[in-house]
Amino acid sequence: MLHAGRRWVSLGRAAKMLGMHYRTLVRHLDDPADSGFEVLERPTINRKRLRYLAVDEIQKAMGETPVVSGGR
Repeated sequence: MLHAGRRWVSLGRAAKMLGMHYRTLVRHLDDPADSGFEVLERPTINRKRLRYLAVDEIQKAMGETPVVSGGR
């Protein structure tokens, strides 16, 4: 998903990229201490929330160089 010029992925895909289980990632994000990731939350009609992590932040955490597009 694109939002504000950044690529965002669901928590399931983010967990796979980080090499951890989905529930482990959710527990880290729900921890009162800062997780270090910017989380994009989208509330749904049925009072659930969809959460996404920025791909560039995941790549930085993994030690990879984020790919920067040539924006205008």
